[in-house]
Amino acid sequence: MRLAPVVAAVALLPALAAAQQPVALAVLGAMPVEVETLRARLAHPVVRTIQGIPFVVGTLGGRPVVVVRAGVGKVSASVTTTLLLEHFRPRRVVFTGVAGALDSTLALGDLVLASATAEHDLGMYGPNGMSSFGATPASDTVENPVRFPADTALLRLARSVAQREAWPVREGVVVTGDVFVANDTVRRTLRRRFPDALAVEMEGAAVAQVCWQTGRVPLLVVRSISDGAGAGAAETFDQFARRAAARSSELVARIVAELPAP
Repeated sequence: MRLAPVVAAVALLPALAAAQQPVALAVLGAMPVEVETLRARLAHPVVRTIQGIPFVVGTLGGRPVVVVRAGVGKVSASVTTTLLLEHFRPRRVVFTGVAGALDSTLALGDLVLASATAEHDLGMYGPNGMSSFGATPASDTVENPVRFPADTALLRLARSVAQREAWPVREGVVVTGDVFVANDTVRRTLRRRFPDALAVEMEGAAVAQVCWQTGRVPLLVVRSISDGAGAGAAETFDQFARRAAARSSELVARIVAELPAP
């Protein structure tokens, strides 16, 4: 009698069961470095490929979790988030990764919890420069705000974990656009347009819009500073992105451990 296939199938049962019910948390990151740590920590991982995108389902801290690389930029992130919500029905969503600092008091590796997200490249260029407005959805029943608020429960939990671990953490607006900012003039312009914005990245507000339009799924964007979004940002990013991503991932792992029991 050949027992190996039977043993392997039994070992996969917890993850398969998790894939068939709403997961406690879905975690997205744009780049491999932003999700690889969490994927490695999943127990009984099972890969479910949808439209060519590998979603990794498993358990973390005894809770069913799905982790996926969303891809870089707003369109890629929106597509992946839509598939995620449709096929896995997560109770909560967290976007984890790195960002450029708009606030010059932020240091490399500092954590930023997005109290709200906004698209800095969505609006109108008029005589007085760029002005922002909310995206006009195809739906006749849902309106998009200019800023998408974070889920207060997830924000409170993340704040508690970071403070308990004595990790440097700030809360504020994170702005999103389809461009990597490595220019001092652009950084100052964004800071003037969004005086309370702490950081800039390329996916968060797009994920927030999909979650908002799809039943107001609770969302938190967690970022760790990888560069200063000005001159030399690309070089600094290359040096510090992995370390910054690891810190953001560690906070997300601690958040999962303290979620309400499934």
